[in-house]
Amino acid sequence: MALLPAPAVVANDAPAAQANATPVAIARVQSGPMPQVLSAVGTLEAVHQVNVSPEVGGRITALEFTAGKAVAAGQVLVKLNDAPERGELAKLQAQAKNAKLALERTRKTIRAPFAGVLGIRKVNLGQYVSPGDSLVTLTELSRLHVNFPLPEQSAAALQAGQAITLKVDAWPQQRFVAAVTTLEPQIDPGARSMLVQATLDNPDQQLKPGMFANVSIELPSHADVLSVPETAISYSAYGNSLYVLREKDGALRVEQVFVKLGARRDDRVVVLDALTPGDRVVVSGQIRLSNGMPVRVTDDTLAASTTRKPDLAQQ
Repeated sequence: MALLPAPAVVANDAPAAQANATPVAIARVQSGPMPQVLSAVGTLEAVHQVNVSPEVGGRITALEFTAGKAVAAGQVLVKLNDAPERGELAKLQAQAKNAKLALERTRKTIRAPFAGVLGIRKVNLGQYVSPGDSLVTLTELSRLHVNFPLPEQSAAALQAGQAITLKVDAWPQQRFVAAVTTLEPQIDPGARSMLVQATLDNPDQQLKPGMFANVSIELPSHADVLSVPETAISYSAYGNSLYVLREKDGALRVEQVFVKLGARRDDRVVVLDALTPGDRVVVSGQIRLSNGMPVRVTDDTLAASTTRKPDLAQQ
């Protein structure tokens, strides 16, 4: 009896591929406005700060201030020994030298040049001081400067009077508002950056000179750019890439796409090429992926994005 060949069985690999697929979370590429934000790190400094020092030498006979306290402009801080001048003044009341001696006595009384807060005292009673010796630091805290560098390509984006916001580590939940007051007219040739100075009110004296500040400058929005969650991006020395979902042979597979990135805002990043609105990208689980692998969606952020499309400008 002749044996007939068995009928050929056409295998469908799609169900098997999906059964062994790698679980991933996905999101949709969004199109919308994205604010431009420049970021920098700056340093706070006082608008007015001086080291109080005597104009003439002498021995300290009176310390009339308390370290850390506020003082008024013109308030007496330190007195130097003026006994010799007082003795001479008594002898020479009728002589022209009187005015000069009176001036010398005045110079031996050191006053606050402006209202502010005193720092730590650097001298002691009875100590001899010379002209220019630092006695104490006086700082006005009601207004401060913040100085920060920006890359030279951002120079055209700023102008005097522009508002900026800043945050400091000491008050992480608060945002402080300042206004740009000065733009350095030249670029630092080494760092290729421009120094910017902004001024802010400090009525509660929360901020102190010397603090570091994280500065943000919001510029006009980019119109209709494509963006993805930043978790979708894989960074490497070969370039930045992400995985896009494609349907192939009845199965969901991923394609690795190298992209050029633009501005970042909160947890999203602008993608400048290679994508179209509505593309589905992997936002979690891509560490286990390679080009062409089958995947299955376990966390479908795509569904949420189709029912609620947030305005990127408000994120």
